[in-house]
Amino acid sequence: MGLGPKWHPKKELIDKKLETDNERDLFIIGQTIIERKVDEIMVEKFHIPEEALNDPRFSMNLEILILTESDWIEKPLKTNLKKINQIRNLYAHRVDPDTNTVEQHIEGLEYLESTPEKELDKFGKYRICVKQTFDELEKLLEK
Repeated sequence: MGLGPKWHPKKELIDKKLETDNERDLFIIGQTIIERKVDEIMVEKFHIPEEALNDPRFSMNLEILILTESDWIEKPLKTNLKKINQIRNLYAHRVDPDTNTVEQHIEGLEYLESTPEKELDKFGKYRICVKQTFDELEKLLEK
């Protein structure tokens, strides 16, 4: 008995997946979208076997460390990978995460492409940053 196959996000489905009004769902799903793309990079570009990625000792933090220390990605993308994972961890490991900490992490997210003309609420910024981070990770896979 296992968890079943991993979901592999498709760009055209991301908006739909991020539509939820539930904060916890939003942050867990957003990070899962990014995690799956990072997994692809680990397999395709770093030749890490998928079986190793499935081992619970091979954490998302370790994958982010490999990417950020490899000088393979730019600082804004590094920042977003770390912040998206930190937000997810707050919601995965706390019943009532500290709102100020969550907001600080969201404020620390960087727009990687165009910046919206009008200011968005924290959830809007998070959604855009997840989508832009996903896009940048896809570009890395195409190199």
